[in-house]
Amino acid sequence: MKKILSIVGLACLSLFVSCEKETEGISFETQYATFVLTGENPYNLPIGTAYAEPGVKATEGDQELQVVTSNNVDHSKLGIYTVNYAATNSDGYEAATTRTVAVYSPTAPATDLSGTYVCDMFRVNADGEGKKSFAGLKLGISKVGPGIFYVDDLLGGYYAQGAGYGVAYAMTGYLSLNADNTLTLLSSHVSAWGDSLEGLTDGKYDPATGQITWKSAYAGARIFTVTLNK
Repeated sequence: MKKILSIVGLACLSLFVSCEKETEGISFETQYATFVLTGENPYNLPIGTAYAEPGVKATEGDQELQVVTSNNVDHSKLGIYTVNYAATNSDGYEAATTRTVAVYSPTAPATDLSGTYVCDMFRVNADGEGKKSFAGLKLGISKVGPGIFYVDDLLGGYYAQGAGYGVAYAMTGYLSLNADNTLTLLSSHVSAWGDSLEGLTDGKYDPATGQITWKSAYAGARIFTVTLNK
């Protein structure tokens, strides 16, 4: 019995030593690329003007790396676009960063809608059924470029706050403020469901009162009427 235990003990010791040898040298440190962007971020581009890359530098320590650049900028259309930068370090690991490009209209008003608003919203189905409302929700707007604004929930907080689903269910997006103080949808996205608005109508900013209103169509033409006051 003692011999059997000794053999088992040797086998376990052998396995332990073998594992140690197999894992030797696997652990190491790597330094990912560090990016420095030249110019603005976000980058404001007047509509009709071709995008000219301001420049970017990627380094690994004191060594400069090659940067691969791509973008989806359409300078003929108002909107928010992204320039992607990627660089691979000496160990073969890639790092990336981005620049936001806001294509704007030179005739856009100088008004800044940025701030936190008290939001009242009312939802109704296309057939007039399914009425539901929430009052006193919070909604944030921030300026990205001249006349272009990021909105943290184009559904007025209905799912994220009112229904209590959380921020992943907020319909984030961008609106443009036009010369006549109307608001136009540029883009939208809700991360939890991976889709966007079906449309946005009656968008308006009232300079006299500071009130902002719009109607968002979503999920089978449900209409979400949003009213914002500071």
